[in-house]
Amino acid sequence: MRHILKQSTAHTFRIGPFVDSTDGATAEIALVIAQADIQISKNGGGFSQTSALAPVTTHDSDGWYQCPLTATDTGTLGTLTVQVTMVGALPVWQDFTVVTANVYDSLVGGTDLLEVSMGGAGADAVTLTIRTDAGVVIADADVWITTDAAGANVVAGTLQSDDVGEITFMLDAGVTYYCWRQKAGMNFDNPHSFVAVAD
Repeated sequence: MRHILKQSTAHTFRIGPFVDSTDGATAEIALVIAQADIQISKNGGGFSQTSALAPVTTHDSDGWYQCPLTATDTGTLGTLTVQVTMVGALPVWQDFTVVTANVYDSLVGGTDLLEVSMGGAGADAVTLTIRTDAGVVIADADVWITTDAAGANVVAGTLQSDDVGEITFMLDAGVTYYCWRQKAGMNFDNPHSFVAVAD
């Protein structure tokens, strides 16, 4: 599994183990790894040296070295491959996936929530107004949209109507949909069929 990095954020990791290129087993513990030795490929692009001018790459243990990446190195979303090739040692590399701050903070840091759209995947904004049979707008109603009267194929929602009973979904204009509504203490005749009209 690839490690996850936050976009445009400096990161230091351990790379290795570096082992002798002759016997493939003896740990290389005295390598001097310079800027030009740390090559990175951003999202499948060609390899180029790290932007760290004087990277601190001290040996940790058993052929493992610390390896710094700068905010510039991690500035491109997608795959990031870091390779280090040293004379006398077998090549070593590490693959990463660079993600947005929201994704990283949600999955790794635990300090955010993933941003998802429950409004639908259609091409047009379609605003509905949720009302009682008497025409009174209903705020805070849970609303979802399906493409079938049985309610099996949900394509948008669940969202809540605002203070004036309105709610906007992303649907395809001209298509027939089914609106499902619920709110504590109220009864709705579900579903309500409608043909989507773009705002």
